[in-house]
Amino acid sequence: MLLGASMATLRCPRCSTLVPGPTSGHAACPRCGYQGRVDTAAYGQVPQRPVASAMPAMPAAPAAPAGYVYGHAQPVAPVYQAPVQTSGKAIASLVLGIVSLVGGWVLNIMLPFFSGAFLLAVPAVILGHIALADIRRRPDLGGQGLAITGLVMGYIVIAFAVFALIMIAMFFSWLASW
Repeated sequence: MLLGASMATLRCPRCSTLVPGPTSGHAACPRCGYQGRVDTAAYGQVPQRPVASAMPAMPAAPAAPAGYVYGHAQPVAPVYQAPVQTSGKAIASLVLGIVSLVGGWVLNIMLPFFSGAFLLAVPAVILGHIALADIRRRPDLGGQGLAITGLVMGYIVIAFAVFALIMIAMFFSWLASW
């Protein structure tokens, strides 16, 4: 481009893209490919409305498929998914967690470690973690909620057992100093 030569900013009538082009008003739009007369408009100015006869005719709307009524919902065929297989380890974790929690509560409230509830809580936690890892690895495997519930119950029993052992140790320490 020569120094001092003027270039106008043109606006495409189809997509309103600013097109640098000659001052004559004829240019090709790089965005939509429209070739023809475009309005000369500087940045920030509102372009003039193109004449309706200068714009090409819009194609006709496609015909509706048979049985289709515009504006009404059409029935959709239901999508069936294959049933998800539940992880056996998640079920075992849940069962062990329930038995350890109920067993620790019913059999011996203050001594869950000695009542055997602690011995069931550890496998519940281990199986829960293994089940969660399997479920994350295999998308066709379900039972994440069961595994998490078994984990929570197992951890509650373990925490209660550790607390009870600390209390027992403190009691015997106090008894020895008395």
